[in-house]
Amino acid sequence: MAQWYRVFSTAENPPDPDDLLRPLLSHFPRLKARFLGSREAWLRGEFTVQPDCPMIELERYLTEEDDLSADLQSWAAWLETCEDEPHSAALMQHVIATRQLFTILVDEPYADINEEFARTLASLLAQATNGVFQSDGLGFFAGSGELLVPESPAP
Repeated sequence: MAQWYRVFSTAENPPDPDDLLRPLLSHFPRLKARFLGSREAWLRGEFTVQPDCPMIELERYLTEEDDLSADLQSWAAWLETCEDEPHSAALMQHVIATRQLFTILVDEPYADINEEFARTLASLLAQATNGVFQSDGLGFFAGSGELLVPESPAP
């Protein structure tokens, strides 16, 4: 079963690939990574946590160039329904202000290591780009990993 992570970032530029890889390699020493596009404007990353694991895909979308308004509005509307959660209003504003959206697809989890990697990557991306991340079925998280709004069914 596929698992999606989304990082809603208000920063305009992506983090430098080397800055992302350093902490990832300290936790996942067998990691193989490739970024596609220029160093300053990459749009895709491909990661293999260990040789026998399926690849994890990272995509970067720009709100000014890609048509993300319907997706962002959908997430904001979902957050609006979480009015009992203390962070929902601030998260709704954050989602609306998103400048770039990162998606991470774990197509086939392998012994939980791919899930651990994807969550670590989402957290690092959120920290590096003034972002928050969402994990299907779990909720919205701060870059630190703190759960901000738990999720029931995804929008």
